[in-house]
Amino acid sequence: MDPISVVIAALAAGAAAAASSAVGQAATDAYQALRGLVRRRLRQRPGSEVILDRYEENPEPWTEALRAELAAVNAGEDRDLVSAAELLVGQLQGSREGSVIFRTYFNDKVEGVVVGNQNQVRMHFGPAGAGDEPRA
Repeated sequence: MDPISVVIAALAAGAAAAASSAVGQAATDAYQALRGLVRRRLRQRPGSEVILDRYEENPEPWTEALRAELAAVNAGEDRDLVSAAELLVGQLQGSREGSVIFRTYFNDKVEGVVVGNQNQVRMHFGPAGAGDEPRA
């Protein structure tokens, strides 16, 4: 999952959990921290914060608009923002213990994020298409 998708998923899950009051204080704090970081980032683009508010009320119709705004402000490259999203996902999963958070960076830019357990990650270094054959 790309970093912006992690942020978007964490926001939706956090908003739903906060609305139901079914989470502990740590998850609530993690959600508020993520919201604050996203808001700060979106202030670069007038009107973007309204999209965030609408997304939190009803994610389905606002997902792509929020994705576009986050991409426009390079939110996927903000390590603090992505880490806050990962932390929230971990809190909402009940415990970060046993969950793996794997991030890859290239030229100080986040290239990929995987959160959870029992995931498979294939990494290729070199020209596109090189090394696509499975190794024994």
